[in-house]
Amino acid sequence: MFENRYQDKSETGPTSKRWKTFIEPLIPYTQGNGRKFVDLGCSEGFYCRKMIEKGFKTVGMDLNVKYAKEWEEEDPKGIKLIEGDINQWDVPLCHIACLALVHYWQKSEDLDKLIELLRFRAGFVIVMGRHKPSSTHKSDCRKEEVLRLFKNFKFVKIIEGEKHYSILFRNRKIIERPTRKLFHLVGNSRSFYPRFRQFIYAVLSSKEDFNPYKHRYYKVLKAKVMRHKLLDHVKLIEDVNKNREFKTPIKVCHRKKIVDGCHRIILAHELKIETLLCEEVSFG
Repeated sequence: MFENRYQDKSETGPTSKRWKTFIEPLIPYTQGNGRKFVDLGCSEGFYCRKMIEKGFKTVGMDLNVKYAKEWEEEDPKGIKLIEGDINQWDVPLCHIACLALVHYWQKSEDLDKLIELLRFRAGFVIVMGRHKPSSTHKSDCRKEEVLRLFKNFKFVKIIEGEKHYSILFRNRKIIERPTRKLFHLVGNSRSFYPRFRQFIYAVLSSKEDFNPYKHRYYKVLKAKVMRHKLLDHVKLIEDVNKNREFKTPIKVCHRKKIVDGCHRIILAHELKIETLLCEEVSFG
């Protein structure tokens, strides 16, 4: 039955039943509002499609995305699909990551590394497993082992079924915060703010002959010995304006000091991106 998981598209099939019983009730947001959901082992993309209906942007990865692509071609939803080995993928920053039945193909040592990576990538993680181990499993699927593996996350909720269970974990490091509150920690107190704000709109309204080196913001970077960052900032502005997301979290110390991410906070504020994922860091 597991071999046919890639072709389960029915609203009455086992994947749909697992969605309704084990995944949907654990979603920590009432609306997606453009937040990102990453399904690690997406099969035919069922969960990704359901999350898009709830307003999430979704990314699905699997060793085989053939059927997910065919379904997307038949009925486009806007899923980004990536074919490859999860263990070789740099998981993108996301609000929710889903690990459903990964014990079928994830070895224990690989699962350890993946969960450690998620500590710096995902705000929440939904895990679904089976109560009883099987000879076909490559790692221990029991909930006791899953709870041990996620010891650095905060346990939120568990759903118990006859054969399966699901658990929601919250990341203690990656926290969603309102952009307006972060902006108050940056705002006009930064000397580069007025010029960077002007630069943002110059880039967004630029034509083919636009030369960023002639903009007054370049002088600000030169004064800070950061002239090499100019083209990086151009690309950042263009990418975020297109995708409405950042690749790395804003680093905040004790919720009061911005350690890294001032430019991104200003950019998010100007582009009216309402929330940002932050990594809580400490010194000493």
